[in-house]
Amino acid sequence: MAAGRGGAGQAQPGAPIDVRAVRRHFSFPGRGRIVLNNAASTQPPRELLALYQSLGPGYENVHRGQSTASQAMTALFEESYDTIARFIGAPGRASIALYRNTTEAVNAVMYSLLTEFRDGDNVVTTLMEHNSNYVPWYAMCRQILPRFGLRVQCRLARFDPPQGSWTWITLRRWSTPAPNWCAAPARRTSWGPGIPWA
Repeated sequence: MAAGRGGAGQAQPGAPIDVRAVRRHFSFPGRGRIVLNNAASTQPPRELLALYQSLGPGYENVHRGQSTASQAMTALFEESYDTIARFIGAPGRASIALYRNTTEAVNAVMYSLLTEFRDGDNVVTTLMEHNSNYVPWYAMCRQILPRFGLRVQCRLARFDPPQGSWTWITLRRWSTPAPNWCAAPARRTSWGPGIPWA
């Protein structure tokens, strides 16, 4: 997903990343650790840990309590939508949807598109996908849409072994007839090669 223009704190496209500056936000480099798992158990930056600590004394239910603390926590929670919108350059909080993880987010996208599919459509995804982007589309084509009498095919574009990635050539090979939908990453999570979309 591409971030919008004008967000505060955004890096310029193509600008080199200052890895040392990024590492200063985390505690694990001080122990000589190299952390490769950046999924559900990703390392929290120091600023997030400090935020948790500051929220602790007044922490209360969000959207469910009548106490002053609950109302204050709900206000902070709601303000986070505005902060995120400003950061990514979105028009406002109505453009922001927050999910617990990628699997939940992709499932939300898939379910929101269910009524858009027509009999004979096809979805092309890739063998480079994490399960969170593959399983929802596969389940939709094999289990959900057939209940409504719709036959939608889920096809997997295989990546180019010499390059360890995939190209427009490999996508075209798996896209006949042309796909109605394509669900693919901008970057592979486990080893990081970019996909040449442009």
